[in-house]
Amino acid sequence: MKVIDLEIELNESSLILSEILKISDSQELISIKKSKSFFELQKSGKVVDRLDKRRFSRSVNDLNDINKDDVQTNVYKLTRKIANLTAEIEVKNTKIIEQQKCISILEDALRENNNIAEFEQLLAVVRSKDERITELEHFVNKKPGAMCTVYNDKRILELEEALKESFMIAAEREKVFYEEEQKRIETLKKMKKMEQRILSLQNASIMSCETCSLVLKRLKRLEQSYQKCQAKRNAILRHLSHVIQDLLEQSISEKDTQIAELEIKGVLDENDSKTCDILKDERDKLLNRLKIENEQLVEFERDSSEPEQEIALPILTLADDLISVCEDNEEDIPATVL
Repeated sequence: MKVIDLEIELNESSLILSEILKISDSQELISIKKSKSFFELQKSGKVVDRLDKRRFSRSVNDLNDINKDDVQTNVYKLTRKIANLTAEIEVKNTKIIEQQKCISILEDALRENNNIAEFEQLLAVVRSKDERITELEHFVNKKPGAMCTVYNDKRILELEEALKESFMIAAEREKVFYEEEQKRIETLKKMKKMEQRILSLQNASIMSCETCSLVLKRLKRLEQSYQKCQAKRNAILRHLSHVIQDLLEQSISEKDTQIAELEIKGVLDENDSKTCDILKDERDKLLNRLKIENEQLVEFERDSSEPEQEIALPILTLADDLISVCEDNEEDIPATVL
C-alpha cells in the first residue's frame, strides 16, 4: 500500500510539473506578444516617443529572469521531491525483497521438516507483528510533525529487523533439528553395520577353530539326551501323580463307606460318634490333599506344555575372506579370528 501511495504522489508531482512548465511557457508568450504589440504601436505612432527603449527592454528582461527563477525553483523542488519519493520506493522494494527471502526460507524449512505446529506458531507471531506495524502506521499517519514521523519510521524499521531476526532464528533451529535427525539416522545405520560385522567375525572365528565343531557336536548330543531325560521325568511324575490321586480317591471312598455304615445304625454311642468324627476329619484331610495334587498336576501340565527355550547356538555361516563394513564409500576390512 505504501508503494502504491508513493507512485500516486509521483504521478501527481509530474502533473504539477507539467502544468508549471505550461504556465511558464504561456507567460513567455504573453511577454513576447506584449513586446510585439509595443513595437507595432510605436510604428503606428500611437505610443509616445519619450519612452526609453532601453528601460522597457530591461524591464522585460527582468520579468523574464524572475519567471525563469521561479520556474527553476519549482522544478528544483519537484525534482528533489521526486528523488525522495524514488529513494523511499527503493527502500520499500528492498524491504519487500527481504520479506520475500524470509518467506522462501521458511517455506523451505517447512518442506524439509513438515513441522506444522511450529509453523502455526510462527504465523501467529507474524500476524501479531503485522498488527503492531499497522497500528504504528495509523499512529504515524494521525500525528503530524517531521520528528514524530522520523521516530516512528525508525521504530517500524526496528520492529521489522526484530521480525526478520526471529524468522532467521526459527529457520536455523529447524536446520539444526534436521541435521541432528540425519546424524541419528546415520549412527543407527552404522550400528546395524557393526552388528553384522561382529556376527560375521564370530562366524569366521568359529569356522577357523579346530575344536569348536567337536564341542558343538558334543553339546548337541548332550542337549538331545537332556531332552529325553526331561521327557522321561515328566512321564514318571505324571504317572506318579495319577497313582497318588487314585489312592486318595480310594481312601476317601473307604472313609465314606465307613461313615455311612455308622450313620445307618441310627443312634450312636460315644465310641461310635468319636470314630465317626475321626473318619470325617480324615476324609476332609484326604480331600484337601486330593485338591492340592490336582492343582499341582494342572500346573505341571501347563509347564510341560510351554515350549522350552532352546540353547542359543552360534549360527554357522560361510564367512568370506573380506567382510564389508560399509556399503559404498567406506573401505572393506578383512575378517580376523577372535
